[in-house]
Amino acid sequence: MAKDIKSKKIDDLERRIKQLQAQKSAEEARLKKKKRADDTRKKVLVGALILEKSEKEGTMDELLKQLDGFLVRKNDRILFGLSEQQSPPPKPSES
Repeated sequence: MAKDIKSKKIDDLERRIKQLQAQKSAEEARLKKKKRADDTRKKVLVGALILEKSEKEGTMDELLKQLDGFLVRKNDRILFGLSEQQSPPPKPSES
């Protein structure tokens, strides 16, 4: 009889541990998602500031030159009206 009571208590504690681990995992996932969303929001706001400033100051050409050297994905380049990035010429092999 004492063994059954002990076993039930252990089972209950193990069940509780699993529940707490699931809650912990869910909270960690929620925090990670929020951090990614906050990071994206910061980038959007900084980008909006830079675009607005470049338009007001007439430095959009300079910004596009910088983006030309920075953007590598075809869709990103198209978004800013940049031509496809040319592959860099092969480096001469050292002898």
